[in-house]
This record gives sequence, structure tokens and C-alpha cells, in this order.
Amino acid sequence: DEYAQLEENLLRDGCLHALTAWRENGKLLLLLDGHNRHAICTKHGIPFKVDTIEIESRAWAIVWIRRNQLGRRNMPDDARAIAAALLLDDLKKLSLTERGKEARKHGGKATPEQQAERERMSTAVGRQAIKGKKAKKDNLAAVAKASKVSERRVRRARAFLKQTVAAMGKDGAQ
Repeated sequence: DEYAQLEENLLRDGCLHALTAWRENGKLLLLLDGHNRHAICTKHGIPFKVDTIEIESRAWAIVWIRRNQLGRRNMPDDARAIAAALLLDDLKKLSLTERGKEARKHGGKATPEQQAERERMSTAVGRQAIKGKKAKKDNLAAVAKASKVSERRVRRARAFLKQTVAAMGKDGAQ
């Protein structure tokens, strides 16, 4: 129903909102937002604009997509919780990757400025990370708040995702 409504709106009004694509080092890589609008506009010959954003890696592009999805109004709470859980996991992986890169660059030691930047980048919604269990709880709280769902619902969604991956394997669960 939503897709049919979108198609009707695009046929009536044209494409009012630009699609968003990821650009890295000047090279256009991936459509991040507007897949359905792109398909409908292409099918009916409706002109559309594409805005590009610079993102440094595929991992950051995925974080951008998840945050963008969480900004949608028509997303049910359970889907919002799943997206929040996935965002939390993506941020955790990204944090580990960033730490490893910095450590390799500086023989295992980052400068205080690099450490502060890494912590800022690795947390949800710009909150500064704290090491250990407190960091996990703070990041969970930040992601839950930004997602407009409870921490409990995000924890349940993470448990559900883990069970799904265990039962179906990583490729089957996606």
C-alpha cells in the first residue's frame, strides 16, 4: 500500500525530494536513500535529483543508513528497536576497527587528540564513550533515546537478532 501511494504521489507531483548517494574520494559508490523513488521514477521517466554526501567508508555509510531509517516517522516500534540494535552493533564494530587503525598507525599508542576523536566517533549520537560495562550501557541508552524506543526493547531486539543469526546463520538472517 505504501509503495502504491508513493507511486501515485510521484506520478501526480513529481519527485519532490532528492535521492541520497554516497561519494568517497570523489567517486560515486552507492545509493543510500531513495531506492523506491528511484525505481518508480526510472519506470515512469520522472526526473529526479541526487544529492551526494561524502562518507569515509562502507561501515560509516551503513551507520548513516541506519540513522536515517530511525528518523522515519512511519516505522513501527519493533522495527525501530531492530534498527537501533543493528546500529548499536555497527557502532561497536566501527569503534573496534577505528581503535585498531589508530593503534597500528602509532605503534599501539594514540595521541590524546586521536583518542578523544576516536571516542567521539565511536559513540551513538556524539556521547563520549566510557570504557567497560558503563560504555555499553551509556551507548545503549543513547541509541535507545535517539531511536525513541526503550532500552529494554533494544536489548530484546539484540537478543532476537542473536537467536536469528544462531538459527539461520549470518547470511540467512539478513
